[in-house]
Amino acid sequence: MLAFCLCAWIVQAQDLPPEVAHYADLGFAQEYETPILIVLFNNQGYLTMKEESPRYYPKDWAMKTGTFLGTSITPSPNYAAIAGAFGGYGEKVEEPSEFGPALERGLAALSRGQVALLDIWLKPVN
Repeated sequence: MLAFCLCAWIVQAQDLPPEVAHYADLGFAQEYETPILIVLFNNQGYLTMKEESPRYYPKDWAMKTGTFLGTSITPSPNYAAIAGAFGGYGEKVEEPSEFGPALERGLAALSRGQVALLDIWLKPVN
């Protein structure tokens, strides 16, 4: 996420399979008026740090202590605001009950030719 990559699914009007979105994709969408919906599943961290350590380093310090450095992204950036920087619509969704209405607002932004980014907050990694 922080290396100019949004770990997100893109749903495009052309019925293409999901992709990983990059900031450049948002610029492209703005320049060429290509509406895309990005749904970011935000766990406020890097879960791979916990998942991969046992596989590759089963006897390392992290496994012995249960302490996995570099797993938390705190404070979590305002990813929804990124869409606004590209003339689009962004919304942070913290409760499951908010998802349906937020999705409707995101789809409405698509119908206006805008990029839409929904930042869906999940249970934090830590």
